Amino acid sequence: MDALLTWPTLEEAAIDAACPWGLFVGRRQPDRPMTSDGQWDRAGVGWDMPAITGAWIRICIDRHGFLPLVQTVGGFVALGADIVDVRVVTHGDSGLQHRERRLLLREPGAWFDALRHRRLVTGAGPPYLIRGWHPTAGGGPGWGVGQCGP
Repeated sequence: MDALLTWPTLEEAAIDAACPWGLFVGRRQPDRPMTSDGQWDRAGVGWDMPAITGAWIRICIDRHGFLPLVQTVGGFVALGADIVDVRVVTHGDSGLQHRERRLLLREPGAWFDALRHRRLVTGAGPPYLIRGWHPTAGGGPGWGVGQCGP
């Protein structure tokens, strides 16, 4: 626990420099071990998000080949991966269907070096956030809804 207290807090400028077209931040407890292929499979399932969010992720993947993902626990970066695909999974019968998104993940690229062993302060909120959406057409990067970054 003492080692976690030494992890530096990430500044937004550092996040934007490492992940210029966006970052998906999952805020749920990851399973152990942190580096197994099974871990990435489990981290990619069960994302309840609107279709527009899935479409935004798809646009980033189409433009850049992947979208960076970190999974945090209490703000501490516990896992990194590249999102390389997003798919819709439908559960239930035709009368009571529920659709969720499945993120297909691979080992993170060099961008993760800047986020590994760091703390990402986002405050309380939903199970995921996305950095890089522009809240308005002329706005800069942020934690809002809008278009895929440059």
